[in-house]
Amino acid sequence: MEKSATPEALPDHANTQESQDLIRKKCAKFVDWCDKVGIKFPKVTYPDFFEGGLVGARVNEPIKHREAYLCVPYTAIISIDKCLKDPKLWQFYEENP
Repeated sequence: MEKSATPEALPDHANTQESQDLIRKKCAKFVDWCDKVGIKFPKVTYPDFFEGGLVGARVNEPIKHREAYLCVPYTAIISIDKCLKDPKLWQFYEENP
């Protein structure tokens, strides 16, 4: 697999609609990969935007005490070796070191 030049990393703040759209588009690749490998976060919206354009995840439904809000199957645990071997995950990692 030939690696291209590293593109600019995602900003940690998005103060304009254009920058928010860019972040949503780039994060969609990661969210799609999560869905494909069985990672579930049904009560969390990612990405979301907060005061001052801060980028993060937002809880979209109350989470009970001791309730799992993120479920990651063992087969989806990410190591650097696995990341660099997966073409889609590698691309996301390259774009967002």
